[in-house]
Amino acid sequence: MAILRKCPEAADSYDENGRNILHISVEQKHRFVYDYLMSSLDFKNRMLADVDSQGNTILHLATCRLGSPNATNQMAIDGNGGQLNVPLHSGEEGESLAVLTQMSWDVLWFKRVKNDTYPHLWYHHNSDGNLAEELFERNHSTLLRKAENAAKNVSSNGVVLTVLLGTINFAALFTLPGGFDGNTGLPVLFKTNKPELELFMIYLLLALGFTAIALVGLLLVPYSRFESKDFYLAIPMKLAVSQTCIVYCTYFTVAAFGQGYILEGEPLKTLAATIVDPVEEEFNLKLVTGASVHTHVALRCGGVDTSGGDMSKFRPTKDFGSGDAVWTDGGQDCVPDIGWRG
Repeated sequence: MAILRKCPEAADSYDENGRNILHISVEQKHRFVYDYLMSSLDFKNRMLADVDSQGNTILHLATCRLGSPNATNQMAIDGNGGQLNVPLHSGEEGESLAVLTQMSWDVLWFKRVKNDTYPHLWYHHNSDGNLAEELFERNHSTLLRKAENAAKNVSSNGVVLTVLLGTINFAALFTLPGGFDGNTGLPVLFKTNKPELELFMIYLLLALGFTAIALVGLLLVPYSRFESKDFYLAIPMKLAVSQTCIVYCTYFTVAAFGQGYILEGEPLKTLAATIVDPVEEEFNLKLVTGASVHTHVALRCGGVDTSGGDMSKFRPTKDFGSGDAVWTDGGQDCVPDIGWRG
């Protein structure tokens, strides 16, 4: 592109096969070069209409499988010290996502070039008598079969994960923290923690909703026709939407787990605050009653049973607050505690 900026007339050159620079950029799938030529050259319309020595139009050259219309290209150094462009995806396809991406990019590139060319070139036959679309199908027959198998594999694996997430959230929706009231059938925590419980249920419902969308999208993939044009929008959109929904489903599942963990701790706090320790332990306390001290007065922790000593007059040595007294006499309140002094 630096040469074209200084010498724009260089774009009007042809190689030994009668191809101009626009033909070569399309064949090599150099998107940036192609965009630059289409936006800066004044004679681009003539270059689009050119036909090489083999009768190939620019649309025929867009059917080659040299790589994807990649955003960036790896730069290699040739033997003369110059730079040689090497496409990122020129190797053999082995991974499922790589095959799907390659096929989708090739279909997208072909349609991009087709929209830029003149309509009468769509029906132009080359020297071998092939239309551009026929040549595209022939060059991509193997890749199309691999992409079909890859799409089905991705779909089947996604269905397993989606069903697992859906099962977890569906089961959690009917086993709410705190359980259900046997009389009313409503969740027990509706009485004390209704906002937090509603948030927990919202997380579960959102997770189930995204699970349903993902499951429908993934189940539709195996029933596609798996023609070349299906990899332009239909199949990639189904997989993209389904995978996005799986991500959101996972997020809301984790959020529901965290909210459920918080709710599980609430009944324990309430229980600890309301239930008195049933262990009864006797303490020998000293009660200060004015001028006299009474010893060996047994008060049971959590009860009012006493033995020994004169309990007609007594007073506590510190203020334990209202509601703490468990034994009273003559208007005086006493709270058993080992912190009493005598």
